Formats: sequence, structure tokens, C-alpha cells
Amino acid sequence: MKAVKKIEISVLHKRTMPLAVYTMQGDTGREIECTVVDWDIPAGATARVWVVKPSKKVVYIDGNIMENSVVFSLTNQMLAEPGVAICIIEFASGDDVVSSFPFNLCIDGSARGDGIPSENESTVLEGMFEALGQDAIKTLNEAKAQVHNVQTAAAESVKNIETIGKAQVDAIKEAGGGVEQALSNYFALRRNGLVFTTKIYKYTTSTSPVGVKMNANENMVCEPSVGRAKGRDDYERYGLFHHFTCNFSVDENGFNHVDALEGQTGFTKYGKVQVGEVTMSAWFGIEDTEDAVLYHYSDSQTELTPHPMKESINPDGTLSPFMIHAKYAAVDIDGMPYSSKGLAPANGCQAAQAKNPVSYTGMITYMHKLGGHYCGTTSWDLFYRQLMMIIKYATTHSQSIMAGCTSYSFQNMNLVEETGVMRVVLTKAQAANYVVGSYVSIGELGAETNKDRYYEYMHNLAYSVQITKIEDVDDTNAAIYVDAPEAFDTTLTTCISTMPWHTGSTDEVAGSDGSPNSNTNGKNPYKIQGIETCIGAYEVLGNVVMDIVTGADGNPVRDVYVCENASILTGTIATVKTTYKKAKAQIPYTAASWKYISEETIDTDLGIMIPTGVSAGSATGFADGLYTDTGTSGQREWLALGALNYGAFAGLWFLHAYYGWSAVDWGIVSGVSPNGTRGEWQAVA
Repeated sequence: MKAVKKIEISVLHKRTMPLAVYTMQGDTGREIECTVVDWDIPAGATARVWVVKPSKKVVYIDGNIMENSVVFSLTNQMLAEPGVAICIIEFASGDDVVSSFPFNLCIDGSARGDGIPSENESTVLEGMFEALGQDAIKTLNEAKAQVHNVQTAAAESVKNIETIGKAQVDAIKEAGGGVEQALSNYFALRRNGLVFTTKIYKYTTSTSPVGVKMNANENMVCEPSVGRAKGRDDYERYGLFHHFTCNFSVDENGFNHVDALEGQTGFTKYGKVQVGEVTMSAWFGIEDTEDAVLYHYSDSQTELTPHPMKESINPDGTLSPFMIHAKYAAVDIDGMPYSSKGLAPANGCQAAQAKNPVSYTGMITYMHKLGGHYCGTTSWDLFYRQLMMIIKYATTHSQSIMAGCTSYSFQNMNLVEETGVMRVVLTKAQAANYVVGSYVSIGELGAETNKDRYYEYMHNLAYSVQITKIEDVDDTNAAIYVDAPEAFDTTLTTCISTMPWHTGSTDEVAGSDGSPNSNTNGKNPYKIQGIETCIGAYEVLGNVVMDIVTGADGNPVRDVYVCENASILTGTIATVKTTYKKAKAQIPYTAASWKYISEETIDTDLGIMIPTGVSAGSATGFADGLYTDTGTSGQREWLALGALNYGAFAGLWFLHAYYGWSAVDWGIVSGVSPNGTRGEWQAVA
């Protein structure tokens, strides 16, 4: 039994009022026959149906083409929610995609109750890619006869699963489709040309860091999550802000690739993989007025958003339909850097487990082990997070929204000697400073007195291990338990030190933004647009260097050079000056003292924000610190975000411009960026 509703849809002419089809929640016996009245469906084309439910969750199914009509069933998921759903038919032929103008499904609430649970958008998208995976199995079986049964292979070993997963992706690509084409289609359907704007007043007009949301951004609300308690996020209804966890790679020409999406066979967050967040390519604009700076962000090129995000530009100058950012800090596995989950970030302390020094110059060789176009965190990776803070939260005081792990520098001496334990004993007051789930190192100092975490002896009992619980020992003391690889002995010269969080520590946080336990206590990392940030260490930029020169006032200022081609990264300043691009602003002199940033100059061509004013305070202007030393020559690396102990100075606009470009430390980490090589986009006249 089928109840068929026949309607007429348009591809070339948009109706003044969308067509409405009336139906009932939870029905499973309804079909719609959509006849295209102003366009001929090409022979061999395929049709797919997108339905955006009232909650903005999405259903995506195939439709059947009959002459110049598309017939599809209204599934129980399409009708799971009462209200108005939006429906679009997508036609594909070769590389071409054409979509109908939308019509509405008006769904009356069912007397049978609330109906089935409505699946969310990410679950449906994952289902789509799982289906692609199944198609790939069929293709692979027919073409190569190598894959017999996925379930059987999965039972054999994890290695077989990974091998088959890669083969599925390869087979899809060989067939001319795959995850990248699916993502391109998905994002194309959600581009609407809306411009999201935030006005930030200049410091000379208003010292407040709080801006005004304008255009499509007006009345939008965003609240970061805390753990599994999801905050309100009005932005998740728009494709511009949709992001999906993926495995990525960079080819020999510098082009980025999405290899698998979370939920797809072959995807993993662990081991020797690069994990990122993929979102649609985007456009931005910076409007400098007399009293304010307006930050514009859109999914389309508009008068207000003339610049493509740098991550959107392919090495050959063409525009990609998507852009990718590394999700985690780089970890070291067998001497190679990976953006993967569950490990301590690679750093430059003396502990053997730290593996590889991370610095501007050190990362050139380190990242190139993956390929010539890989790079540490780039300036545009950072700019994306800064822009998201301004657009979504309308503030330049990032720590007022999410502080990051920037006030969590604790070191305490053990109080009770013990043998064969996995704990240290502190006073209750001392133990109360530590967070269960965070990470610490435990070292036997012996006669040493310097507690700098750089030294090997600060980690010789347990390196960067997780706190599993904190329990009272008696009326005065408490024990901090850790998951050390083996038991150890403690003495009165045993020291416990907080350390940066491991990668993936924000994965269980609900939604796009937020922290595991608290957004504002300074002890937790956070994620923004799914990207893990402020884990308790500096994030050194891999494509930026500062060169000290004499400024107009006679003080030593810093020129900023940005590399757009990771394959030519260099540690020779003469080469930097001839092959990198010099930013249009200089970093001012702070005379070896911390100053709060009051002004940022945006170089729109290079996608970088440069601190150029230092008159603010900890809660005014950009509310983050800038430090430059008294050196009159030489090069410096760009240390962003701030480490465990920087408190109010830390944040998305923080810059420590003190260390030489080869400096390493326990608190200097970076990411594995796929954006090291970006081309020059030329606007069409």
C-alpha cells in the first residue's frame, strides 16, 4: 500500500512561496512523485533526496528517476519530527551537480505518540559513508576479487580491518567518487551566502573586548559545553560551521586529501594516522572603520567577504570545496609526527619518551619525514581559531569563554616514603589543586634542586601519566594515584609535576566547543570547532619566523615572515628574506616585560593577526600577553597560546617572542598541519 503525492518542482525558476506537501509524523506508506517542469533530466543522471528536519538534522536517500520525474518514499526518519522539513532533489551526472529549488514537508504530529527517535545529522552522514564503503566492497570484489567478506576479515585481525578499509577508499576513488566528492556535494547543498559579522571596537573607542554581532550573526547564541553537558550552539544549524572528524593526508604536490571520515570503515583516531577536522571552504573579510574592525565570515564570496580562507586555496591557486585542520597536537610514534589520539604531545624535554624536539627549525626535518609539504601548526590554522572565537562568541577575550590549561602549574614534594606504589602523598590542600584525568610526571630528584620539567630526573619514575583518583589517606594527607607503566618507590625527594594534557582529552566533550570539566578554571584544555586547543603548552608555528630589526623609534622591533610553501622551509635567514613573504606589520618592543595586547593588525593576504598595540589589561582589548626580549638582532620563533603557568597572559592572541627559532622545551609543542603549502588565489576580474 502506497499513498502517492504528485507535485511539480523547478530547477531553473524559484517559486515566490515554496511548495508545501502535507503528511503525518511516523507514516511509512507515503511516496512523492516530483516532476521537473522547467528542465530535462539528463540520461544516465542519478537523483538523491535531502530532507532537513525541523531540528536541522538531515536525511539523505536515493531517488528513482522515471522519465522526467523523481519518485521517493517518505521514510520514518524523514517524518520523525512534527513541523516543517525542507526537501531538495539533487541531480548528478558525471562531475556536474544540479539541485532543485526546495519544497516543504509539513508534518502533522502523530496521535500515536512521539514517534521514533530522530537521528542527528552526523549519524546520518556516517551512515551515508558506510553505504559508500559497502559499495566499495562490491566494486573491489568484482574488480580485484580480493575482499571476500568484511565481517570475516574483521574477526581475523585489526590489521585486516585497516587494510580492507584502505582498499575500500582506494576502490571508491578509482571509481571516480568517494568521500571528497560526497563532502563536496554535502557542503554545496548548504552554501547559502549568509555573512556572519562581528564588530569589535578599537581600543581607542572602547576598551571592552566584547563585540556586536551583525548581519546573519545577529541574535546568534553560542555556549561552550562542559563535559557531556552540551551548551547551546545556534551555529550548528548552518553548514558553514559543520565539521567532521577525518583522517587526512597531503600528497607530493601539497594537495590535501580526506582519506576517511569518522564512522567509515578504515577510520581511526589511534596510531600512525593524521586526524583532522574537515569543514567547508570559506571566505572572510576585514573591514577597518574609524571606530571599529568588522570581521566577516561566509560560505561564499560576497562584497563583505572577498578573501578565501588560506586553507581553502589549493597549491595551484584553485579553490577547494573543503578545508582541513589538525585535530590534535603532534605526538611521536617511532620517530614520526602524527596527529593522533591518546599520547603525550611530542616536545623537547630530556625525558626519553619525549622523543623529538619541537621548534621552528626542528620541525622542518621532523615534519618532512611525512612528506615535503607537511608543516607544524601554521599561521592560518591559528587564524581560523581566532576568527571562530570572534564570530561565534563576539569577543577578543578568549579566556572569558574558554581559558584553556593555562593556570595549572603545580609541583609538590612527596610526604611519605613508600615502596612499590603508583601514588604520591601530599597534604589535602596540595592534592586539591590536581584534576583527576589530567597528566603528571613523577621524578626522583635526589640531590637535585632545580625543578624545571626540562630535566630527565623530573620524569624518571613516571613520565606524563594520568591521574586516576585522589583519595584521603588520613585527616591531613591525600594520595594522588596514577596509571604508571610500573610501580615505583617514593622518598621525601620525590616530586610530582603537572604536565600538558594528552591528545584526545576533549573528545568526550559534547558539541563543537568546550572543556572536559570547566571552561574557566584554567586547568582544562578546550576544543573549538572540534580542534583541541590550549593543552598546557605553547603551540609553535611552523611557517612563521620573526627577525629582529631596528624600528623607526630606535627600538628593536620584529619583522614577520610567513612561508606559503612548506617544501622550501629553511633555517637560513637570508633565504627566508628572499623566499618567504613579509607581513605588512611589525611586532612592537616590550623591553623584556609582559604587556597586554590592545590592537591586532590583520594581513588578509597572508592570513595572520599581528599584535601591534600593547595598552590593554587582562580583561580589556585582546586581553592576552605579548613579550619581546631586549635582543637587537637574530630570529625568534612564534610561541602561541601559552603554557601551564601563563594565567591571564595566555589565550588565542598570546605571543611569546623571546625564544630563538631553534629553542625546545617540555612546554613547546605543535600540530601536524596539512596547510603548509597554499597557493595564490586570483580574483576573477
